[in-house]
Amino acid sequence: MPGTVAADPGEVAWHGWLTEPELRSALIEWRFTPGSHEAFSRYLTFRTTRSWPFLPRGLGGERRGV
Repeated sequence: MPGTVAADPGEVAWHGWLTEPELRSALIEWRFTPGSHEAFSRYLTFRTTRSWPFLPRGLGGERRGV
């Protein structure tokens, strides 16, 4: 992606990186855009259902029973 991603101060009150536990807490405590909860839920579903055999060996990609 060319350039730098920068928040527009007129549209965003705060921005920064959060760990997953911090984000879970923030979703409960802070106000987010309407689709934020669904987007996070979809990310968690994707992360837990993606195909692990494609990871390099030693990083969880070992095929079991093969």
